Amino acid sequence: MTGENHMPMPTETQQLIKQALTMVRNDLGHHLSPATRYDIYESFGDSRLLNYRYLEFEDFSILSFADNVLSWLTILTVRHVMPIWEHFVLGQKLDSRVLNAPTGMLKIAEGFLRKEISHDYAFGEFHETFYYGIDNYQKILDFRMYCIYMAAYDTMDVVLQGFNVEHPSLPPKDKLFSADFATRAMLANSISNEKSFSIHRKFDDESLIESGIEIDLSKRLEFWEWWLTEAIPQAWELAEGTRE
Repeated sequence: MTGENHMPMPTETQQLIKQALTMVRNDLGHHLSPATRYDIYESFGDSRLLNYRYLEFEDFSILSFADNVLSWLTILTVRHVMPIWEHFVLGQKLDSRVLNAPTGMLKIAEGFLRKEISHDYAFGEFHETFYYGIDNYQKILDFRMYCIYMAAYDTMDVVLQGFNVEHPSLPPKDKLFSADFATRAMLANSISNEKSFSIHRKFDDESLIESGIEIDLSKRLEFWEWWLTEAIPQAWELAEGTRE
């Protein structure tokens, strides 16, 4: 999209991305804190999805441009790790609801953003089709698959009803580690061994290591570099393509 319809990425966002790249590269564990990510989200512009005070009152069928950017970012983030899910489930005897759930959730979220389906329909699918856990599959799914499944669930949560203060799909600024869509996708990309997800659900490195989960720091850095330099600009372009 060019010309007068083009909305350039804010200078503040570009500066925050540059600063975040420096921080994540210099950090020994290559962490990108929730607070830093949250600052980037806020820099997209006026957002209802980030402002939980509107949760009970706002019509989430109408999203601001910033909301569209954030929504596309969640989808792109999970799509990035979907090949891991697809490789894992080959040959697995899983309930079709679980087998197809991540792809289905992303499809519903994208359909809503592209205005192919209504918010009411998408929200109904979210609560009626996908509102069940995967706890019954603890012996089959490893921690990476749990992260991907829940990241896709977080995507629908963010896109359709925004930041939920009780069950945050977006990270609160006062926590160093948070189980949001980006953290889950990063872990799915970075964990180098298979481990049952039932043993631990804390997401800080110390807890994960104590649980026997191994993290490839080079893959973590690779993921955050992709997320900052490719996923965010692409989300911005997709939002331009789907805005009114």
